[in-house]
Amino acid sequence: MKFSSKTVFLIWLNLVIPIFLAVSQNLTIDSLTNALDNAKEDTSKVDILYNLSTAYETVDPGKYKEYTNQGYLLAVKLNYKRGIANSLYALELI
Repeated sequence: MKFSSKTVFLIWLNLVIPIFLAVSQNLTIDSLTNALDNAKEDTSKVDILYNLSTAYETVDPGKYKEYTNQGYLLAVKLNYKRGIANSLYALELI
């Protein structure tokens, strides 16, 4: 059986792209986790928690929910309306 170069290329893409996306996702999570460790209790921390939760959405639903809840509670404490809205939206997706 002989494959055309187009078929080989498509098979190669199907193998390489998921690996690239997984590595990219881990870098994003690592970067956001480091930012969270250094964040003050302000609106930027709420935004980091939201971004971290969305990074975990398909990887680890438990952490997705955990970070979303943390972001919501801090947003309410700070009366940060955009943070509250983002968190409520994310909680609706759970």
